[in-house]
Amino acid sequence: MRIIIGIDHGYYAIKTAHACFPTGLVAYEYEPYTLQNVLQYAGKYYV
Repeated sequence: MRIIIGIDHGYYAIKTAHACFPTGLVAYEYEPYTLQNVLQYAGKYYV
């Protein structure tokens, strides 16, 4: 079985048939004020 998912990715958002969410990535040396949607790797925080 093969599933094909179409997406539109641009400079502001990724859009699918049923969702739209912002894109972008920022690395911080310090812990952000919230840890929601944060990746911590090698001593840095990526939001």
